[in-house]
Amino acid sequence: MKKAKKYYIILGIIQVVIAICFIVVGIVIEVNTSIFLTNKLHFISNFSYPFFFIPDHFILAFHGIGNLIGAFFSFMRFNFTGKLGVFLGTLLFLWIIIQIIIIGLISFMQPLLIAIGFVEAILGYTIYKKLKKQSQHNYYY
Repeated sequence: MKKAKKYYIILGIIQVVIAICFIVVGIVIEVNTSIFLTNKLHFISNFSYPFFFIPDHFILAFHGIGNLIGAFFSFMRFNFTGKLGVFLGTLLFLWIIIQIIIIGLISFMQPLLIAIGFVEAILGYTIYKKLKKQSQHNYYY
């Protein structure tokens, strides 16, 4: 059981880091100030606001606030933490893959975020399987 506790803590820490990063990114895109954008991302400021209406709210809602809520559930060790970790990790993984398809590979952060999303999903799956195994063990005995 101690090993499962470590998985919850590691997943929670990863989700807090993801949440903080994406809340900051979402706010920067929302404010739309080009002074925060790097030279590689300067083309974003040339797009109209409606183009980024959906992505910036998606970033804030799912990757920012969603991972913050997921981290809370991870630290409190709720039963559905594993499923939520798989969902949020897969969502991050797919979000970055789609981003690379649409705008191309423009930063080392994109592959890093793919790896982080993959790790988040694997940790969530590990927690889910451990809970399922534990509940089956308790059910039969």
